[in-house]
Amino acid sequence: MASFRKDMSFDRIIGHKRSIDILNKHIANQRLAHAYLFCGPHGVGKASTAKAFARSLQCPNNGDDNCPICKRIDENNYSDVEIVDYDWQAQAVARNKKQRTSQRQTLGIDAIHVLQTHVSLKPMEGKYKIFIIDHADTMTPEAVNSFLKILEEPPSHTIFVLI
Repeated sequence: MASFRKDMSFDRIIGHKRSIDILNKHIANQRLAHAYLFCGPHGVGKASTAKAFARSLQCPNNGDDNCPICKRIDENNYSDVEIVDYDWQAQAVARNKKQRTSQRQTLGIDAIHVLQTHVSLKPMEGKYKIFIIDHADTMTPEAVNSFLKILEEPPSHTIFVLI
């Protein structure tokens, strides 16, 4: 078995050993997919694992969790890692349409249109633009169709994690 770098970002994750081993191997071999699907019951650590994955990809210090980049990712304040969820949708769509929108329990087509714009941008600070799409299973049919177009041919610097 080939040796590979173990990122410290995953040290805080309890369980998921097999999944973390696979992610670490992808990172070490620099053979990253443009999309990952994290599935399982509510509350098992999918979002935490996705953030750890993002930290390990963006951190110059082997995912040490103490660097400014790791801290900003944890605080949802790092420009090259976006958590696409209901809150993000409400803010992004409101900014785009210059009006207030209600927080919906689905990810709609308007959110995907905003996402398309964000995906087209190059990373500002890190090596990748990482989009963690929480509640991906709640996309409307129109949103799914639009998202599939992005997913099929994303820019080379883009990684999606669907939860």
